[in-house]
Amino acid sequence: MEVMHNGCPRRLEVAATLEQLAEAKALDDLAFGGHLGISMEELIEITAHGAVLLLRDPKGNLSGETQVITSPVKEHPDLPCDEAYNYGTAVHPNLQNQGLAQILFKGQERIAIEAGKTKNTLTVRLENAQSLRGRFKLGYTVTGYIPNCYGSLSEGGARLIMEKNHTQPCTTPSAAFISRLVTDRKVLIVDQNSVDQVIQNGPTYVGIMVKNGDQIDFTAHPVVASVFGTNYFVGIGLLKPDEFGSLQDESLFVLQHR
Repeated sequence: MEVMHNGCPRRLEVAATLEQLAEAKALDDLAFGGHLGISMEELIEITAHGAVLLLRDPKGNLSGETQVITSPVKEHPDLPCDEAYNYGTAVHPNLQNQGLAQILFKGQERIAIEAGKTKNTLTVRLENAQSLRGRFKLGYTVTGYIPNCYGSLSEGGARLIMEKNHTQPCTTPSAAFISRLVTDRKVLIVDQNSVDQVIQNGPTYVGIMVKNGDQIDFTAHPVVASVFGTNYFVGIGLLKPDEFGSLQDESLFVLQHR
C-alpha cells in the first residue's frame, strides 16, 4: 500500500508472513527497550484483526513498523465498531526524528478508513513527548486520561487517550501558534496547588509542565488527572522548552477548553 508524505508516495508493506512479523517484533523490542512492547502472539492476532505495516529503506532494511486493529482482540476486547485502534509504532533508534513515524501513522489511518472506521484512537505515555508531537502534527487531540490503563501509575501504566475523527477533521494548532499564546500570557500554567481554582475560573488555555523521558513524572500526572476529570478540556499541543522560553528540561502540555 502507499501513502502520501510531503507530496511523495511512500510504500508500506502489509506483513503476511511469520518472518515479517519477527522483523517487526525485533524492531519493536529495539525501539521500546524496557517499556511495554509487542509479543509475537499479539502480532499474529493483529494480522487477523487489522494490519502490521512495515516501512523499509531503499536497500530493503526495516526502518519502522506499526500495528493497527479494526476489530477487537484479546488485549482490546471492547473496541467500538466505528473505531480503529493504533496499537503501536516503532522507528529504528538511528532513524528517529526524520519524519518516518508520520508515514507509519498515515498507514494506520488508511487501514482504518478502508475498513469504514470514522476515527483512529490510541493511548500514549504522558512523558512520551516525541509520540505526542507526532500525533498532534497529524490532527490528533488528547481527549482523556486513564490512570491505570496498563497497571498502576507507579508501575508506569497511566496513559493519555488520543483520537482523530475522519468525519470531523481537526487541525491542531502549530507549535509556533501555541508558543505565541504562551508569550501573550494566554496559557495559564497550573500545578497541583492551583489546578482546582483555575478549572473553576474556566480559562481558554491551560498548560502543564511535564518531564520527558522514560521516568514517570509523578508531579504532572495528578494535575493532568484533575484537568481531564472535568471533561472540559482537550489536549492540543506540546511545546519543547526552547519554544516557550524555559530553561528547565520540561515540555509544556497545552490544553484548550472545549
